[in-house]
Amino acid sequence: MLFNDNLINVMRPGRYIGREWNVIKKNLSKIKFSICLCFPEVYEVGMSNLGIRILYNILNSKKDLLCERAFCPWPDFKEILINNSLKLNSLESNIPLNNFDLLGFSLNNELNYTNVLNMLSLSGIPFMSKDRTSDFPLVIAGGNCTLNPEPIADFFDLFIIGEAEEVILEIVKICKRFKNKYGSVCRRKEELLIELCQIAGVYVPQFYHVEYSRDITVKEFIPLKREAPSVVKKVYVKNLNKNIGVLNWIVPNIQIIHDRIGIEIMRGCMHHCRFCQARSYFHPLRIRSPKRIFDLAKKLYKISGYEQITLLSLSSSDHPQIREIIKFLIEYFRKNGISISLPSIRPKNITEGISNLLSSQRKTGLTFAPEAGTERLRRLINKNIDIDELLQAATGAFKAGYRRVKLYFMIGLPKEEYEDLDAIIELSSRISRIRKELCGQAAEINISITTLIPKPHTPFQWLNMAETNEVKKKQEYLKEAMQGKRHKLKISFHNTNVSVIESALSRGHRRLSKVILAAFNKGAQFDQWKEYCNFDNWRRSFSESGLDIEEFATRPLGLDKILIWDFIDTGIKKQYLIEEFQKALT
Repeated sequence: MLFNDNLINVMRPGRYIGREWNVIKKNLSKIKFSICLCFPEVYEVGMSNLGIRILYNILNSKKDLLCERAFCPWPDFKEILINNSLKLNSLESNIPLNNFDLLGFSLNNELNYTNVLNMLSLSGIPFMSKDRTSDFPLVIAGGNCTLNPEPIADFFDLFIIGEAEEVILEIVKICKRFKNKYGSVCRRKEELLIELCQIAGVYVPQFYHVEYSRDITVKEFIPLKREAPSVVKKVYVKNLNKNIGVLNWIVPNIQIIHDRIGIEIMRGCMHHCRFCQARSYFHPLRIRSPKRIFDLAKKLYKISGYEQITLLSLSSSDHPQIREIIKFLIEYFRKNGISISLPSIRPKNITEGISNLLSSQRKTGLTFAPEAGTERLRRLINKNIDIDELLQAATGAFKAGYRRVKLYFMIGLPKEEYEDLDAIIELSSRISRIRKELCGQAAEINISITTLIPKPHTPFQWLNMAETNEVKKKQEYLKEAMQGKRHKLKISFHNTNVSVIESALSRGHRRLSKVILAAFNKGAQFDQWKEYCNFDNWRRSFSESGLDIEEFATRPLGLDKILIWDFIDTGIKKQYLIEEFQKALT
């Protein structure tokens, strides 16, 4: 992107130089259509995302398509671009983003919304869809945040609701035809969008009229074009075994967050946790065959040389052939010293022998997510985890040589009492003591505490997030309860103000596009990073639009109301969500 002397003063210049192992470079003279996959976070986070790798592989499998990547530059590099009057370019060929035919953003966290504006600004591309003429790319988005795309509706020409690899080539085919016919993909933009909105899973916000009630629910949602569906059905890959997956694994020049091979073994989840939005996004459950997993593992190891393979899904240990898969991979890669890991393990599966299979691997730590300290609250949130099985799993793991365990809990749950908070510390201490009883030294327990954010398309979507003062009070209570136990128990909390921003953006409507733009103009960027998140900027941006950030974050919603995101069909009926919500509270 720049000469080396421009990178001397930036942190981690490897973020910007490209030229990684297995990167795809094409002859630009033979390209008919160009796409840049934009991830609104730093390189290390973006390259740890499997979705961008899958789309990169699919799009570049077509000889006349060019697909390249761009990530949000860290503030130090952003300053260099601005001071040198330079535009943000793609990694592979240093093409300015405004020169591509299509920009595709991955939206996986609401706190990245200002980074989208960051990337558009550095590319000289107008923020608002209505302001982009035929001289600019078509700007689209996908990812789990599109389960409520309304807060960012004004910025994008269209959204893909669901798994983009199912429809991306069909979208590109139509865009390519328009480019060939009119010389620019957006020369007749409305005509193009009318055709695109008829593809399953495609949502074009400008084709809908929306009115809101005073309680921030929907009064009216009307398609303005007869071609625009009144309900947008989420798209998903029907068969994971036919899906090609990632066959060209880019190996970064710098260490990234998940610096290893990742292989999807399932999509969807067989569990029904009432707070979990990921289940709705990845519904229904689809299972990849052991043979397909083995083939991918062999291929990706051969072309990447990584020494760790992670088996990915929302609940990897629930794959019906997980023991067979782990056993084969361990035996096949034993001579190469390759370790196999599962990021999401349920205690029941560990007690059934997975820990024995993994015992020969390098010991790092195990992660479990009880989510609540008491059985009463676990039943309320429908977290089906047996504490006796968790204790047995911990015992087996410590016997196998593990020394550390990470535990995830939530606070701000409905009907939560202080005895539920006490139970978090007690359970953590109990697990630590198990190792001391076995070998004389207590286990290290890292306790991660987040605040419940009631997300769209979950049974808890009608709840309110707990008030900020209440959450902070409970955090202080837990800190005090830790006194005298910090030599082996370490506790961390998700920033309360960050949770308020995330909750407000995830449950917001179209008027929030102006709020997000106002926050960006005040300097908001990298809101997920504590050194950059400025809550006062967000509070003032809401207030200037006549809105209250706390109201958006903590308002309960009526069961009889039309919700902002009700026009999206995830495949899970709203009546089912209502019934689960009522079960939880009774």
